[in-house]
Amino acid sequence: MPRTRLTFVLVTAAAVTFGLGATTASAAESGAAPALSCGVINIGDPGNIYYGGEYAGQVEQQYNTCNGVASAHWQWAGGFQSTHAGAWVDVNIVSPYGGQVGYGGGYTYSKDVYTGGVDIHSASPDAWRAQAIVNSCGSWALGTLHNYGDGGTWDGAHSGGC
Repeated sequence: MPRTRLTFVLVTAAAVTFGLGATTASAAESGAAPALSCGVINIGDPGNIYYGGEYAGQVEQQYNTCNGVASAHWQWAGGFQSTHAGAWVDVNIVSPYGGQVGYGGGYTYSKDVYTGGVDIHSASPDAWRAQAIVNSCGSWALGTLHNYGDGGTWDGAHSGGC
């Protein structure tokens, strides 16, 4: 008897924790499979930076499906990182339609640089892109301009640098 009761409690706790009851009902109505998890995904295509003709790295947009927050992620190219100690990158998540801005920056000492997150609904329409520039030189690299309202790409990625 205790084992049956324990099993019932664990199943009930799992249903509450993962929202299985509500998710299953809405999934059954829509015909879609229930989503049991959420997390951070990459959105669109990254923008690349070339510094003095050398590939420095790329910036990409990321989206947290759990809370509706977008951010930008920069990753240094390994070769550039090792030969340009002390290079700096500015990284942003921005919308050409206003709203919040997520800022970040870092030296080549760290492989990855992230911005703070922004609520995608703080801009109208809610279209966002990641951008980065190395050592304030030349033009910004731009990732895809993604519209969260219709799921479309409004502008492709652009390379930058000097």
